Amino acid sequence: MLIKTFNRLKLEDPIKGIWLVSNSRNGTVWCDASNIALSVVLEIDGNLVEDVAWLRKKHDFAHISVAELDAVLKDINMANQWEITYSAVIFDSVTVCTLLNSVINGDKKIRIH
Repeated sequence: MLIKTFNRLKLEDPIKGIWLVSNSRNGTVWCDASNIALSVVLEIDGNLVEDVAWLRKKHDFAHISVAELDAVLKDINMANQWEITYSAVIFDSVTVCTLLNSVINGDKKIRIH
């Protein structure tokens, strides 16, 4: 029965994902945000191992840059949960990039309300 199930999963797995994730400590995390949702994807050794999306609250009027930053933070938290020690964080917000560079380099004091 186990062999039959295994062979059937190889042909008909609806998820089309991997069942055994590499022990690699390197990964890539992808994130994005919109006025509707935040999304995060974790990639290890070229395989997408986890993806998550969160709907934003109906009355969430935070600027899109704040939502993008929130998605990056969720991304970093996901990488930490998988014990990723080195990760490339991929996002499409110049504002978030500038903010993160300022925090990392200590260029300017960041004010957050």
